[in-house]
Amino acid sequence: MSIIIGGDDDLPDAFNEIPPPLDATDSTVRANAGSAPPRAVKVHPKIRERRIDIARHLGRKRLIALVAGAVVFIGGLITLLVFTSSMFSVDDVQIYGDNYTTPAELQPIIDSLVGEPVLAVDLDLARTRLESLPFVREAQVEADFPHTVRVEIEERLPVIAFPGDDGRFRVIDAEGRVLTVLERQPVEYPTLTNAGPNADAGAQAPTQFTAVALFARSVPAELEVWVSSYRISATGETAMTLRNGTVIAFGQPTQRIQNKLAVVITLLRETPPTEITSIDVTDPDDPVVVGA
Repeated sequence: MSIIIGGDDDLPDAFNEIPPPLDATDSTVRANAGSAPPRAVKVHPKIRERRIDIARHLGRKRLIALVAGAVVFIGGLITLLVFTSSMFSVDDVQIYGDNYTTPAELQPIIDSLVGEPVLAVDLDLARTRLESLPFVREAQVEADFPHTVRVEIEERLPVIAFPGDDGRFRVIDAEGRVLTVLERQPVEYPTLTNAGPNADAGAQAPTQFTAVALFARSVPAELEVWVSSYRISATGETAMTLRNGTVIAFGQPTQRIQNKLAVVITLLRETPPTEITSIDVTDPDDPVVVGA
C-alpha cells in the first residue's frame, strides 16, 4: 500500500505560522501569573541547623578578635604610659670624645636631657645642638633604657691660629672653622701671622686662611715639629718659618704640595735647619737653598 502526498499540498497552518511572543501586559497572562503564587522552598532542618551553627561560629570569632585587639591596644597604651613616665626618666648622660669641648658648652644640653622619659627624649634635637658646638664635627646620641643617654662626639682638630684686630687669637681647623677664641697666642699650634677678622667661635675663616690651614694639616710630623708660623701673601703664596728662623717658601699652597714637602724634608735631612737661612720650593724641580 502506498500513500501519495501531492506536491502541491501545503502543510497545515499550525506548522506554517509562528505564533507571536506573549505580551506580558496581556490581561490573560497577567491573570495566569497572578493566579499561581511562587511556592516556598522548604529547607531541611539539618541544613538550617548547620547554617545557624556557622553563623554562631563566625560571630564568636569576630568577638574574640575584637576582644583580643582591645586587650593589645590597652596593654600597649598602659606600657607606653609606664615607660614614658618619670619611673624611666633620664638621670645619667654619658659623653665620650669631648677632648676640646668644654663642660660649660655641654651642660645646657645635658640639662635638657635629664628628667625626660628615656623612650620619649628627643635624641635628634640633642644631636643637632651638639653639632652646633664649635669643636663638634659629628655626634651620635642613643638612649640606653632605663635611665641613660650615651653621647659619642667626633671633634674637629685645631691646626693653626691667627690674630684678630682685637689682639685675640682664633684657632681654626683644616676646614677654616673657628673653634675657639683665645686671649693669648697659643703655643700648641703654629700661628698664621696675617691678621684676620674678629670672628666668633663657630664662624668661618677667610678662604686664604682656610687654604693655609689645609696645607698645614698635610705637613708630615717630621717637619711639623720644627714649624713656628706661616704667612700668606696678597697673591696667596705661602711661606713657613721654622723655630730657628729658617724661612721656606712654598708658593701656592694647593699646587704640587706633596712634591714640595718631600723636597724640603730631603734637604733638611741632608743639612740641619740651623745651617739654612731659606729654602724656596715654589718649583720643586729646581729648589733654591740659601745657607746661613
